[in-house]
Amino acid sequence: MSGNFGAIGYDSFNFTVSAAATVDMVYTRGYCDPTFSLFTSAGAHILTNDDSNGLYSHLTQNLNTGVYTMLVSFRCSSASHANATSAPFSGTDGFNNGSCWVGGSGTLTGMQSYIALNSGAQVGRQPYALDHPQRHAGRQQRAASARCRV
Repeated sequence: MSGNFGAIGYDSFNFTVSAAATVDMVYTRGYCDPTFSLFTSAGAHILTNDDSNGLYSHLTQNLNTGVYTMLVSFRCSSASHANATSAPFSGTDGFNNGSCWVGGSGTLTGMQSYIALNSGAQVGRQPYALDHPQRHAGRQQRAASARCRV
């Protein structure tokens, strides 16, 4: 999966978990300091991860069947929003170490608006790429790939 942050500082995509699974999102290349944020289909904030793998994000979660949205953002904008909406800080997402904000009152549309207002011209359509294998019952399966564009 790959895309560009675009002029607004983020890209987002939906993915479906067809059976309860551990979903692993790994930033693989591109701009060197991205942040991941995961949301429910209703837009409620689940988790934001910053700097889990050096400056790269790595987010792993046990998810139930459903549709989720992953927001990939430029620099620390989404982490700032998660912190501002009372998401408690944690040094882990339960699987990976790093800077994590769990829960809180943030929403997908709120975070998108915050990032769009605070990213400015420094974004410059930076590219990114990530990998998202899903693990089911001890064996690893690659999730369907999609191309993300802003």
